[in-house]
Amino acid sequence: MIDQIRAELFKLRKRKMTWIMIIVLAAFLCLIFFAIYG
Repeated sequence: MIDQIRAELFKLRKRKMTWIMIIVLAAFLCLIFFAIYG
C-alpha cells in the first residue's frame, strides 16, 4: 500500500502534479480523522 502510494507520488512528481496528490491525501486524512473523532 505504502509502496504503491510512493510509486504514484513518483509518477506525479515527474508530471509536476505532486501538489494535487498532496491536497487529495490531506483531504482524505481529514475525512478519516473526523470519521473517527467527529
